[in-house]
Amino acid sequence: MVEEGSAAQVEIREISAAETLPLRLRVLRPGRPVESAHFPGDDGSETRHFGAFEGEQLLGIASILRAEMAGQPGLPAFQLRGMATALDARGTGLGRSLVRGRNTLN
Repeated sequence: MVEEGSAAQVEIREISAAETLPLRLRVLRPGRPVESAHFPGDDGSETRHFGAFEGEQLLGIASILRAEMAGQPGLPAFQLRGMATALDARGTGLGRSLVRGRNTLN
């Protein structure tokens, strides 16, 4: 568990789509089949998945994929989706660190 205000070391690293599924399922799709946690675009060549780890424990995930800007066809953009933080790590700044790509929590 990461405690609020702690200086715990969190490593942000790229992970596979498959590695996001257990946390997505537990946080975003509880009680649903595992297929419901696999999102369109997960396996796209320009999609990237990131995990926030404390040691080897995966505490947070975020997926970023290339998409068109809503309402502005042809304008390229990135979409953040499938972001989830383990229940016992919420409120610690871990999600913010994940989005910023930082390696430590302050």
